[in-house]
Amino acid sequence: MASEAGGFQFSDLEAQREWYENALEAGLALAEESARSDAGADPDAILRDVLNRLRRLYGFSILGFARVDESDQSFVLHNCLPEDGRAYVQQEMDHQIETGTFGWALTQTHALLGRSHDRSRTVVTHVMSTRSRIRGMFFGFLDCQPGEVKDSIMHVLSMILLNAANTIESHVLYQLLHEQNRNLEQIVEQRTADLQKARSEAEAANRAKSQFIANISHEIRTPLTSIIGFAEAGGSGGAPLTATEYRDALATIHTAGRHLLEIINNILDLSKLESQRYNLEMLPVSPFEIVARVNAVMVYQSRKKGLEFSVGGEFPLPERITTDPTRLTQILLNLCGNAIKFTESGYVRLEVAYAQDPREIRFTVSDSGIGLSQEQIGLLFRPFTQADASTTRKYGGTGLGLYISKQLAERLGGSITVESAPGCGSRFTVTLATGEVPSVALVQAWPDPPDAGNTAAGPVPGSTLRGRVLVAEDDPNIRQLIALLLRGTGIELAMVDNGRLAVEQALAGDYDLLLTDLQMPEMGGLEAADWLRKAGFRRPIIILSADAGNELKERCLAAGCNDYLAKPFEARRLLALLARHLPGDTAAAAPADDGAGRLEDDPEYQRARAAFLDMMRQAPTDMAAGAAQGDWESLRRLAHRIKGTAGAFGFAEVGIAAGRIEDHLKNGRVEEVAAALEMFHNAVSRAREGSTDGLG
Repeated sequence: MASEAGGFQFSDLEAQREWYENALEAGLALAEESARSDAGADPDAILRDVLNRLRRLYGFSILGFARVDESDQSFVLHNCLPEDGRAYVQQEMDHQIETGTFGWALTQTHALLGRSHDRSRTVVTHVMSTRSRIRGMFFGFLDCQPGEVKDSIMHVLSMILLNAANTIESHVLYQLLHEQNRNLEQIVEQRTADLQKARSEAEAANRAKSQFIANISHEIRTPLTSIIGFAEAGGSGGAPLTATEYRDALATIHTAGRHLLEIINNILDLSKLESQRYNLEMLPVSPFEIVARVNAVMVYQSRKKGLEFSVGGEFPLPERITTDPTRLTQILLNLCGNAIKFTESGYVRLEVAYAQDPREIRFTVSDSGIGLSQEQIGLLFRPFTQADASTTRKYGGTGLGLYISKQLAERLGGSITVESAPGCGSRFTVTLATGEVPSVALVQAWPDPPDAGNTAAGPVPGSTLRGRVLVAEDDPNIRQLIALLLRGTGIELAMVDNGRLAVEQALAGDYDLLLTDLQMPEMGGLEAADWLRKAGFRRPIIILSADAGNELKERCLAAGCNDYLAKPFEARRLLALLARHLPGDTAAAAPADDGAGRLEDDPEYQRARAAFLDMMRQAPTDMAAGAAQGDWESLRRLAHRIKGTAGAFGFAEVGIAAGRIEDHLKNGRVEEVAAALEMFHNAVSRAREGSTDGLG
């Protein structure tokens, strides 16, 4: 091939044939590269090869490729030959963009020829594209005039650039497909691993539940054997039991029954936790009273094993904290009970400490027991699981207590941690948020401990009560039990076996209190209460039910009841409940479950209660105004404040109604707030009617 003035002038046919063979070879090489499409392809390498071939074929003095940037679809100069010609090519591209030549070239399928920006060369501009997309722009500079370049030579250039574009696109698509396949393989591998893990966890859970069922069967059958056996021995026609044997048999039946109750409560707690139906009742409560309750129970249990049980505090401590006292007591009883169970000799100690920053209270249970390995600690808080099989065989239990305690602690805004080593005892710490402690006094010494044994009870059996009580209960055994428990108290009892008779007799007779079962033939307790309230019956109504929970309490109060008692119940709890609601002075001898009755003469308590009553007078108006203005956050805060305080001052119904308003707003159920406000207003109205200290 010969070149004159930068043009293409072939000296003979042989030179022309050789040129076209070289051009054909370049095109075929690119076509083969496009067909191969392997993972090792590099678009930059392909472009460099194309530039070298074109430079040899056409004698371009400078060549360059501007590729499309996929992120913003702009054109960026990537490859140049020689490399020091990059600035020159960039100037040409900028010039063509300004004059519109670049945009025109993008729409053409052939080369555009013209003078370069400095008028010194012929510039060949050619889009590099496939049928689906533009891949870039080619710039080539010839040392000749535009008219000297033959169209046939430019057709070959178009063919080579088309093959180059197809080759690049094939490799890009291959890389994309390869990446997607790799991602898909990773996803499949991860899903397979997840499925295998889930299967292993499910199999482990099934094994744990099978072991749990076996443990439960053992734990239930063992006390049942005692209950059935001693009951048959006491009532059989064989040799009569001595008085001592009879008392021992009753004591064994009582102990076995309480053990069964604990198992059932654990199972119910687990069911509520897993179904997210576990409601908490956050109230101001004295940590000292909670510790006293735990102490009263644990001292007795520890003495039976010859252990030393003690309590202590790291002062200062808050006089009151905001928590669910029932659930906190449940957690501490479980931890202390476990410590006593797994300690053969030595001590168990419950200590309380307070951190002002952050506002947290810590209850620590330490013991000198068998201790735990790190592996055993890892299994502690799993449901249906105990430290190991030997622990279950030796000490018994269902493996639910610690799991439930941990779940409760977390729902109370806290946690449980454990420190232990084999043979060195254990240390369990419950950490909880205290609520608004700055408004509560910090005390520097342990107050005089209350009579912890009676904290959750009331008068001892045999206390003098008076009044006429109507009992509606369809189970004759429960009726007989109530009669036995109240014998000698001074209460006059009447019994019926369904709700319809309860309504008739309560309206016809002069009764001071109705104690009615929840589920009975013909008419249940709540339906009976509703009928009585509509008929003008204003005496206290207490629901008796095997369903223990905040949901039932709300249903009872909404139906006009005053309280409820969960089955199975103890004599102390029944007597305390009756003493609280019967007329006369007997309630003074029977403190309420939350201990409020013992504080009535405390000046500080009286001042706090007076402040609450002042707030309550204005609360219905403020709530209605907040709802009318759509100020849901202010309304929620006020409801939260009332919910957490009302129960402590004896207005449980008001607190529950406020809690319902807060719950609706927290869960975005604004449309249900109006009904809840009406419930709150009615609760306050009933509180005013029954108040003697200024609420009205």
